[in-house]
Amino acid sequence: MNFNPSIWWIREQQKKLHAKELEDLNPPHSNTGGKFRSRAGSPDETCIIDFLSFTLPESALDVPEPDKSGNPLVQWTDNLSKHLRDFTEQDLSVIPQNRGLFGFTDSAKIQLKQKETVVDLGLIAWGGCSQAGKIYVSFTGVGCSIITNWSLVSEWLDSHSATLTRVDLAVDYLNGEYTVEDAVQAYTEGAFATRGRMPSHRLQGDWLTEQSPKGRTLYVGERKNGKQIRIYEKGKQLGDKTSVWNRFEVELHNIDRVIPFDILITPIQFWHGSCSWFSTFFDTASKKIEIVKKIAQQSVDSLVGHASNAYGKLINVLMDITDHDPEQVINLIRRSGVPDSLKNPLAVAGYGAVSLNL
Repeated sequence: MNFNPSIWWIREQQKKLHAKELEDLNPPHSNTGGKFRSRAGSPDETCIIDFLSFTLPESALDVPEPDKSGNPLVQWTDNLSKHLRDFTEQDLSVIPQNRGLFGFTDSAKIQLKQKETVVDLGLIAWGGCSQAGKIYVSFTGVGCSIITNWSLVSEWLDSHSATLTRVDLAVDYLNGEYTVEDAVQAYTEGAFATRGRMPSHRLQGDWLTEQSPKGRTLYVGERKNGKQIRIYEKGKQLGDKTSVWNRFEVELHNIDRVIPFDILITPIQFWHGSCSWFSTFFDTASKKIEIVKKIAQQSVDSLVGHASNAYGKLINVLMDITDHDPEQVINLIRRSGVPDSLKNPLAVAGYGAVSLNL
């Protein structure tokens, strides 16, 4: 192979940029020996990857020339599905949408059939001269939740010259150990400053009353600059008006930065590195199994509450009409399927931990 000095120079610059971004994203060293590491908890248990998108060359999936229909998807769906099964240990489907997306000429949905429902997990887009032979893939928070082998994902992407375009990292405090009010106070004290500069901020929700039943959010930074931090009342967002569950989320884009593949293996380190204030947090972050149980319980509680408000009186009348025969009442109003809010695989996984207040 002939040596090309231009290509060599570009690769060397990429390596330098990659090293700089690693230094920027990793947590600062502590004068006390880096105690934050002992407080950080287990990376794969306390920090969730809540969104992932990347691009990779078509050659990574052995994309052939379009067939007579002009749609190459039918020829490499099996190849892609194999990799998805390796990542998730689930039999996923790739369903064409017959339309373009994000400047690509074609797109498809990544879906999982679960019980009687179909759950959307992500998107794929490809095609178009302007895209230079790239394929775009994204996984939503639900899609990320069923990935079981992040090391394999990282290795596969690295080996196929992929580029991470967006990664969201989330840490949850179910018992209100750190709150959105704490974050606002920290912002006013300069805790979110980067190299002496304060990022922009925005508040959403009801901040004029002591309690906001629908939840409040603090946004720090802007997406267009490549990093945005969102701190919000997650439990209230899910419908529990009295919840003290707060989520601290970092959204990273590959704008003026290279997102390293290690972020998929040790996300907690990069979460800490995104804000100096985060590196001071104690090991009180909730672990994934706790979050799974909470999502399931809260989803069921919320739906039971809505059902009681909307149909409780009707059920009371039906009980009188049927001489208090609950089975007959259930048969009258029951229908197949699963509510949308319970399609999340995390909620399904936690069904066994749900207790009903009967």
